[in-house]
Amino acid sequence: MPTRADNEAVSLVVGGKLHSNWSRYDIDSDLMKAADGWTFELFTGGEALPDSVQEGASMEVHVGRERVMVGFIDDIVETDRRENLSVSITGRDLVGQLLDCSAPIFAANQVTLENIIKQAVLPLGIQRYRIEAEHMQRHDRVAIDPGISAWDAVREAAEVAGLWPWLEPDGTLVVGGPDYTRPPVATLILSRSQPEKNNVISISRTRSMADRASEITVLAQGHGTGQAEGQHAIKAKVRDRGVSLYRPRIVTCGDADNAEMANTYARKLQADSRLNGLTLQVELPGHRTESGQLWKPGQRVVLQWETKGVHGVFFLVQRKLLGGRGQARHTQLTLKEDGVWQVFAIPQDKRGGKRKGRKKKATGPGEIVDVERY
Repeated sequence: MPTRADNEAVSLVVGGKLHSNWSRYDIDSDLMKAADGWTFELFTGGEALPDSVQEGASMEVHVGRERVMVGFIDDIVETDRRENLSVSITGRDLVGQLLDCSAPIFAANQVTLENIIKQAVLPLGIQRYRIEAEHMQRHDRVAIDPGISAWDAVREAAEVAGLWPWLEPDGTLVVGGPDYTRPPVATLILSRSQPEKNNVISISRTRSMADRASEITVLAQGHGTGQAEGQHAIKAKVRDRGVSLYRPRIVTCGDADNAEMANTYARKLQADSRLNGLTLQVELPGHRTESGQLWKPGQRVVLQWETKGVHGVFFLVQRKLLGGRGQARHTQLTLKEDGVWQVFAIPQDKRGGKRKGRKKKATGPGEIVDVERY
């Protein structure tokens, strides 16, 4: 059985060999960014790196015996100083390949998101994928322009359907949305009146108007097919009552085949806008919850912050593991308002058994309402 120390050790696995005891490490996982990344730094007496540790080599990042990331080494930086030699190794998960490589050029009728994944993603090293959606619409016509990255090809097709792609620690590409019916994995407490209950180091809150929109209008058109004429002047508009200033935004979308798709895209963009209004950053010791789970984006937590009167459930969008030789291990969490991000991707009554027709009262920066659809 692994010891507690082994269970917390952070390692880089390259060529089947495990490398640990790093001077410093930084492992970042963020649902909002395309590729997750990592940095390992080592101060040595001049020893050469193993032959297997080369740029472009396949790698895995482990915490204890758990795999948290799979991808490739991007950069190796070696710096020679009078007192020592430092080596910094950085890389990204498999999505780095999708960002760096162009999607194949093609134009086709009646294309599904799965067709795009098979043509743009699978040839670049991702072998498994999963689409989490109740039903998917076919695009009457899709054209991938020269030079567009494989990631953007998948992302754009997913966004029009109200979905979002991300990579699981085992290398599976998932296209879907969060499950807001899952119970919180931990309760984070910062209290001045009961300091014995504290289990976090610090909390910071950012409230922002940047990137917020009071209303978003999507203008779209649908391509004609052999069975039906194309649709023009498709329009959808949504408003956020939480934005008091008049801040309109107009977005064009050439891939929406009907008004329903345009409306889904507009609501998705407005939810993203609302999400920018509130950010909570929490620093806490260790890399696991009190129950032993590794922190991971997509989890939900209860936050009790006495000073600011915050007591509620929040959604974890980013997790950063930090530490190194002689340093205390700690984790930085970025939390967002619960029940907002990609909330339209999968009906929650399908995942958690909630009754249809129940409406969740807005508790954050503002309520999103659908006001126009043509």
